[in-house]
Amino acid sequence: MKYTRKGAKLSKALAAGLALFFGLLVFTLEREAPSALEQAPRSSSQEAQGLAADLVPGDSVSSKRDNAFSQEEISREQGSSGPYLLGNTSSSTPRRVVSLSPALTEVVIALGAAQRLVGVTRFCDDPKVSEIDRIGGFLDPSLEAILSTAPDLIVAEPSPGNRDAVLQLAKLDFAVLVIPHGGVAEMRAALLAVSEHLGVPERGRSLLESFDQSIEEVRRAAASKPVRRAALIYGRDPLVLAGPGSFGNELLTMAGGENIANNSKVPYANYPLELLVAKAPEVVIETPMTAGEDKKPLLLHESTRHVVVSGDALLRPSPALADAARMLLFALHPGIDMEEDVSRSSWRPHGSTQETTAISSKTTSRASEKSP
Repeated sequence: MKYTRKGAKLSKALAAGLALFFGLLVFTLEREAPSALEQAPRSSSQEAQGLAADLVPGDSVSSKRDNAFSQEEISREQGSSGPYLLGNTSSSTPRRVVSLSPALTEVVIALGAAQRLVGVTRFCDDPKVSEIDRIGGFLDPSLEAILSTAPDLIVAEPSPGNRDAVLQLAKLDFAVLVIPHGGVAEMRAALLAVSEHLGVPERGRSLLESFDQSIEEVRRAAASKPVRRAALIYGRDPLVLAGPGSFGNELLTMAGGENIANNSKVPYANYPLELLVAKAPEVVIETPMTAGEDKKPLLLHESTRHVVVSGDALLRPSPALADAARMLLFALHPGIDMEEDVSRSSWRPHGSTQETTAISSKTTSRASEKSP
């Protein structure tokens, strides 16, 4: 009997200990595990559309850089978390450029240097690079394919997926310009850094001035309107919302939205539909990441406006970020008066009081292109 009672007490203690252990484990995973989008490539399924490269923004720029390349592997000590150069640091102007990121490909094109590109990822979809050699994907670049293009400059975003290839290229004495991805601040830095290394700094400054002006127009327009509770959706199955740390969240806030997922632990979080309903957003905005999924309006509340956005401005932090901010401004505040219409992309609202609408115009990046 004594043995039985002692055994029972031990069993209870063991069970309590295991419960505590697994409880702590689940808590840790919920806090630290990245979302599905953080681990996935950008595309219409995820990589092609580009939510990686931009892949996806999430952690701080400095932590992204540390995760991709250790300080010992960086050719020189960096004083900031901005762009940095690995490998060959000669100052000669590059004529053969390889881009390992759809977003950076758009930067090069926006700077009027598309003709210098000799290699891009299979997910770079701008018509200007349709005939250019493909060197793999954002997460799986082919070292052999890159070498075959004989580049004198490679532009890349730090990623665990391209880390080995980038470091090997640097060891082979190729110039690799690494540009952390993120939101508006990171894109400003990218425009200046890429234009400087391409030898067209004046174009970079001109494009940056236009970019800043467009961003400021959105901020001013949003400041005169009431804040709208909103959800920015990047996937239906599972339901994925932009959260803190994502460029989508930055732009949504800039355009006058209050993100209902602002308490998420990760930039792109799986979000329970029940919680979305309970949060009762005034506006639900879906990005092209939901392409191919059920596009029937989400059944939330009768007063909820459902907006579906097309195009890629909201899928990658490129020079089109300013256009994406305009799109969100119009989605949150339809009919708002601005000097220019919304971006190159179109949007169509779903709701009992609104008809399907299409609004489009030239983008900041496209409008700034010039021949070299």
